[in-house]
Amino acid sequence: MVEVSQLYRIAIFLTGALILALQVIASRIMTPYFGVSLYIWASILSTTLLFLAIGYYFGGLITQRVSERRVLFLYCAAPAISAIGLLISAYL
Repeated sequence: MVEVSQLYRIAIFLTGALILALQVIASRIMTPYFGVSLYIWASILSTTLLFLAIGYYFGGLITQRVSERRVLFLYCAAPAISAIGLLISAYL
């Protein structure tokens, strides 16, 4: 049986891989409009790192103040909520 800590490690690994893939996709999307340059890559990387830092900060605050069961629920519900937001914004 897989332990909860191993599931966290797997999830963190997969989200890291997805973030890297999203950075490459962002550069492909921006290339026809802005070209490929150092400034484009710098903006993609700095935006990604900024929002990762903000997410880590607020995630740390949440884990310190909320019970472990609620943290697990938030951890599982956050991707679903963001996916719903993406679907709504895509069709508006």
